[in-house]
Amino acid sequence: MILLTLAAFTLSLWLYKKTKLSILHPLLPSVLVIITVLNLCGIDYNTYNNGVFIIDFMLGPSVVALGLELYEQRYYIKQNWLSMLTAIIVGSIVGVLSVAGIALLMNPSVELTMTLFPKSVTSPIAIDISRELGGIPSLSAVIVISAGIFGGLVGPFVLKALGITSRIAKG
Repeated sequence: MILLTLAAFTLSLWLYKKTKLSILHPLLPSVLVIITVLNLCGIDYNTYNNGVFIIDFMLGPSVVALGLELYEQRYYIKQNWLSMLTAIIVGSIVGVLSVAGIALLMNPSVELTMTLFPKSVTSPIAIDISRELGGIPSLSAVIVISAGIFGGLVGPFVLKALGITSRIAKG
């Protein structure tokens, strides 16, 4: 399963570098390749998930490792702390309100609503939050990844349309 995952990602990364199309971000084709192979071979998700447990396990330490990058950027963070704090607060409020809006409009089950709430955090954190809230952790991970890819694809166009050019604001 690890070999399948690595092969799918390597193929998807090659495709992305060759085409330079945002829609072909390596995560999207990787998921499609893995799902296709699992379906063709009759392998259920639990078997796959057990086979790639180490990759799932390593998500936690990789998020912690991002702390080093934050530390190395401490000079810029100190200079722009108010802007960053404002963006974090506004983003958090919008994230929660968007899920509340979806819940009001679509009237999903409580389980599905709790699955959606952690959509604006990292996958490992979303999995834990979803589990604690009574949601579906694996679906929360998919939602987080999808929201991240969507933001990565649409965000630059929105920023350009709003005339935002600051690298710090974009970051």
